[in-house]
Amino acid sequence: MSEILLDYNRIHVTTWGYLSSLLLIGLFFKFNRFWSVRNLDLMVLILLAPGLLLVQVGHQHKSHLAPKLLGLPAPNTQASEQDLATNSSRQNQAGLPASGGLTDSGPNPVATSTPETIALEAESTVQTAQQKLLQDSRQIERAGYLWLFVTGGLLLIRLLVDPQMIRRPLLEPNLTSGGLAFIGCSLFVFLIANVISSNPTTSQLKSGAPGNPMLQEVTEFTNLPDEKLPSGVPLPAPDRQLTQSAAVVAQLAIMLGIICVGHWHFHNLKMGLGPAVIYLLLPSAAITPGQLAHVLPAALLVWAIVWYRYPLVSGALVGTAIGTIYYPLFLFPLWLSYYWRKGWKRFLAGALVASSAMALVSGWMTSGERPFLEMLQQMYGIMRPRMEGLSGIWDLGWDPIYRLPVLFAFAALSITFAVWPAQKNFGTLLNCSATIMLATQFWHGNNGGIYLEWYLPLVLLTMFRPNLDDRLAAAVVVGPWLPGWPGKRTARPEA
Repeated sequence: MSEILLDYNRIHVTTWGYLSSLLLIGLFFKFNRFWSVRNLDLMVLILLAPGLLLVQVGHQHKSHLAPKLLGLPAPNTQASEQDLATNSSRQNQAGLPASGGLTDSGPNPVATSTPETIALEAESTVQTAQQKLLQDSRQIERAGYLWLFVTGGLLLIRLLVDPQMIRRPLLEPNLTSGGLAFIGCSLFVFLIANVISSNPTTSQLKSGAPGNPMLQEVTEFTNLPDEKLPSGVPLPAPDRQLTQSAAVVAQLAIMLGIICVGHWHFHNLKMGLGPAVIYLLLPSAAITPGQLAHVLPAALLVWAIVWYRYPLVSGALVGTAIGTIYYPLFLFPLWLSYYWRKGWKRFLAGALVASSAMALVSGWMTSGERPFLEMLQQMYGIMRPRMEGLSGIWDLGWDPIYRLPVLFAFAALSITFAVWPAQKNFGTLLNCSATIMLATQFWHGNNGGIYLEWYLPLVLLTMFRPNLDDRLAAAVVVGPWLPGWPGKRTARPEA
């Protein structure tokens, strides 16, 4: 980006968090209706930013700040007097106590420590300082995860009561469609710059990947303790370029999918442009813009919503999303219930074919690394809940055993959506899909809480949606193929 804009420097994510919050308030806050659900939704969305920033700051301090702050080589017993003097100077600059071997028992202290003793004391002081920094960083990280879980809980309650909100007044953004489109395109250009300027690394901890082993877990949040911490391996240049290009395409697909839902299904372009701009303004788009594990499943689920009137296409997209992360499997009771009167066979067929194709491709590409059955188990989550090797809040303070009741509650919620609400429309399909993807964050053992992209696009569409009680599957689902664009409202009998 500095080649295009002279002396351009990437905006720090904390600064972007403050600026984006002010922009969100200016563009979407309803000042003439202060006590409105829209303003409440906006405040909850803004509250996601501090938690995500705390997690990032804590992780960066833990990984980078301690060695950079101290700047000390590992002391050894063969250190020369010059090295010891240099170490002592660095300790003073770092604010550490000098590790001299001087006694204070008399007015004229006498140096009694040997160079080996001084080196050991210096090493002990450095280790103590590093442990203190690591402990503080873990506390910051833990506070960030707790913040995300509390805010996620508020958002979950908001989504659960959404089906009962019958009155949904039209509350458009405070800017025209042209202004929103301009801001959206400008933000997307800066998002591309963030992706290109990032230097992704891949975690070598295969068991930590949340789904398909072929989907490299590009990570800036490897939150395992140091004794378990795998070194982040920089991707080779071709792989890095491919990953960055795929991430940009996925981000573009998310943004266009949100706009298409607003234009085709809400019949209001501003109701699509508004959520798209909010998505680009939130700090998650600035912190994790190039991580495929975050954005690729979100893009597939958004376009499954776009094509919801065509069960075969929606099923194929959900099945492909299952091939990247297995959590969309829990969407099956909801989506099959919605299509039960018309289209459930096509949805199921599309999902099974797409998911099987993903499994075969992944098995062929990883045939030399692991057995096919083991790959399938990881891909579809067919395993006992892990109690070890976890990251995020489940490794920073909470006992992993408590994942089990959370997991059971999540499974019960997923099954409940098969029968509640009894009559499902497009609004409940959208809202309940967002609820399930949000609820995965509470028991996800691999940095659960930071995967905001999995649910944010669906949550934003739920917040901006009009009343969609008339969009029942029997009324809007069309034939098995693709006779027209997804926005057309004409339907024909079941083939």
